[in-house]
Amino acid sequence: MYSNSDLIDVLYYIIVRFGTIDKIHLSKLIYLADKYHLMMYGRTITGDKFVTTKLGPVGSTTFSVLNDNLYVLGEYAEYAKRLLKKNGTYQYVPGDNVPIDQEDIFSETEMEALDFAISNFGGKTMWDVVNYTCNLPEHKRFKYLLDARRIKMGRIEIEDMFISPNDKYFSMSEERLAESLEIFTAGG
Repeated sequence: MYSNSDLIDVLYYIIVRFGTIDKIHLSKLIYLADKYHLMMYGRTITGDKFVTTKLGPVGSTTFSVLNDNLYVLGEYAEYAKRLLKKNGTYQYVPGDNVPIDQEDIFSETEMEALDFAISNFGGKTMWDVVNYTCNLPEHKRFKYLLDARRIKMGRIEIEDMFISPNDKYFSMSEERLAESLEIFTAGG
């Protein structure tokens, strides 16, 4: 079962590794880690629901939290304020030095997915990552409507995240995708 503290821990994990990171880049790294984990293991890390905007797909709770809508976190809002510090309008830096025992918080596969996103997309510019995510199949479904400004946001059907872009990052076998989709459909 997911909780909002899981999302805060994921945000903190990534922020600590960068020291300072733009909220758009941060939201994209989390999305890509969730997509990877979903495609490989049949569940996301955060338990988020997903939307896509002009800047591509993101987790909706992640998007809200990074845009200062901490009310969505309920009882975990204070925890978020301690760990996630803003540095100006768009940057995040690590908050309180909270020793997080990663092995107690994240599973081995979750660490794999987070490290996948960081190692493959963390060194790219924010705009390179935005452009990459705007070319993912789950975003392309909404591209015309977003570009024409008919909608500001589209709700991604999580099954669409299993569609492989067949690139060097997400080229899973059909067998792996079918197995992961079956796990997801059965409830993770």
